Amino acid sequence: MIILLSILVFLSLLLGWMLLARFTLEVDTRAPILTFRWSGIGSVTVYFQQEWLLRFRVFFFSHIVHLEQMKQSAAKKKKKITPHGKKRNRVGILKKMKAMLRTFTVEKWQLAIDTGDYPFNALLFPINFLPNSREHVLINFSGHNYFYGKISNRMWKIIYAYWK
Repeated sequence: MIILLSILVFLSLLLGWMLLARFTLEVDTRAPILTFRWSGIGSVTVYFQQEWLLRFRVFFFSHIVHLEQMKQSAAKKKKKITPHGKKRNRVGILKKMKAMLRTFTVEKWQLAIDTGDYPFNALLFPINFLPNSREHVLINFSGHNYFYGKISNRMWKIIYAYWK
């Protein structure tokens, strides 16, 4: 009985941690990398190092997968098409999706643009000095084009927005 109770307490603490732990999504196109981190639980990273790699870590287990091999094995399988039986309320689904997207917090973002056309860059250059885009949007003449973004959320906020 004590073992069953301790397992139940452990599982409830794990579920509570998963609901309260922060997760972040980070995108950086300067060094092509996409990272999803869930604090204390794990992370998934897609990056390019001579070939596309997928590295994931869950608790104490970590593994690296070559995406080219994964693509070849997925091409062999055929997907079976099933007809949809009932129609869904699209307006309600869109409202729930909007509510769930509003729970995300943009921690940092930066966009650098060089169109390669000097007169057009000169027309866009005043955007660098707008109050809301300062330190976020960089119109440049040096050939730098990149995007960096970092957003975060907690699972309980998404679930609450879905039920609300």
